[in-house]
Amino acid sequence: MSAENNTPPPPPDVELKFQMHAITKMMERMNLMMGNVCDRLEKVGKHGNVAGTFTQDVRKVGAQHKSNNGSGTEISAKDEIIGHREGFWQPRNQRDFMYFDEVLWQKKRRIQKERWYQMESSKEISVLKKESKSLTRILGELKQELGVLTASVNAQQASEREEKICCNDDIRNRTAATFIHSCWRRLLARKELQRLQKKAKELAIQLVGDSRTNHLEERGNDMIQAR
Repeated sequence: MSAENNTPPPPPDVELKFQMHAITKMMERMNLMMGNVCDRLEKVGKHGNVAGTFTQDVRKVGAQHKSNNGSGTEISAKDEIIGHREGFWQPRNQRDFMYFDEVLWQKKRRIQKERWYQMESSKEISVLKKESKSLTRILGELKQELGVLTASVNAQQASEREEKICCNDDIRNRTAATFIHSCWRRLLARKELQRLQKKAKELAIQLVGDSRTNHLEERGNDMIQAR
């Protein structure tokens, strides 16, 4: 067998904690991305509002300019087609140059640029909204998965605590039984010692009495012999 097969699998608690850590990091990155998307949406929205206001102001100036100069400054349909194709209106011949207004031309050019920017901003806003919806959906899925993993970890920790409590109870019970047994042995040993001491005391008294009796007998024999 190879070394990979001999490698024991990681404990479930460690694996769950690793998955929770990875999902938490992913959620942090998703929150950062969501913040960036919201900032971009706000920036694009503000710029679009400014561009729309500027376009309205320039249209007012152009209308005032036409009303002041009369119908001689009106742009023909051909010039409108040329201006639309090239992005802004500009004179095509000497006759047009006579009625050309540089300030109005610059403002119309800016209008075209702002319109183009509004179109691009609308496209970018739609893309950002789609990204925001996608990120919100992914973030919700990650939160659900994190909730499932959290519940699993909590259940496993609760079972581990119960096992630890049962183990501690067993240890305490064994310790109490050992202590009671040792106390009982000490009590028996003390009773045996008291019994032996009592017996030894009785034997000592008996020995003393026997020695006194022998001494009196010897003394009586000596007195008889002396007579």
